Amino acid sequence: MIPDDPDLPAEKRIDQSLVQLGRLTDAVKAEFDLITARIGWFMTSQAFVTAAFVVTLANADAIGRDHAATLLLLKYALPVIGVVASCLVHVAVAAAHRATVRLKRDRDTRIEALPPRLRIALISSSDRIHHEGNLPARVLPAIVGAFWTVALLSLLPWPASPFPVAATAVRAGVADGPRAPFSAPPAAPDVPTIRGTSR
Repeated sequence: MIPDDPDLPAEKRIDQSLVQLGRLTDAVKAEFDLITARIGWFMTSQAFVTAAFVVTLANADAIGRDHAATLLLLKYALPVIGVVASCLVHVAVAAAHRATVRLKRDRDTRIEALPPRLRIALISSSDRIHHEGNLPARVLPAIVGAFWTVALLSLLPWPASPFPVAATAVRAGVADGPRAPFSAPPAAPDVPTIRGTSR
């Protein structure tokens, strides 16, 4: 930024500061527009990726079908895409926030140098409102990235359960359906009796 010329009259320096304030305000708005655009297309794209992942899981056990290999690839590739996109958007949004903080500090410095009659109260980078307003853009990429990380880990093969009997029962299910709590055990089947014949 070009410093103010001390040789200029006071009114000229004020006009110059007001022009610079307008440029800084436009720059801050441009950074917030970038943040909004990045979060907007990120959440929209994640909705499509999540829908594709759900459809893939519903058809992942298609053994013998023509596209079984493709479904298996998508089953693991979609979570990886989600994690990578979340990391990239998080870095991009953080960079925009740092640029916004720097621009706001420069703007606040110029506002303080103005005469009292021209000063206006704007939200600075140190205000609580500034941090609360930027919270969704900071947190959403991390939440989505954590979701895809858990989804990817759930697809990986894990060691056998330490309770093989219970694990087998859970996988197989109960043939007679779930039993109500505190219900009595099923009654034993009736054994037919053989009656003797009289002579």
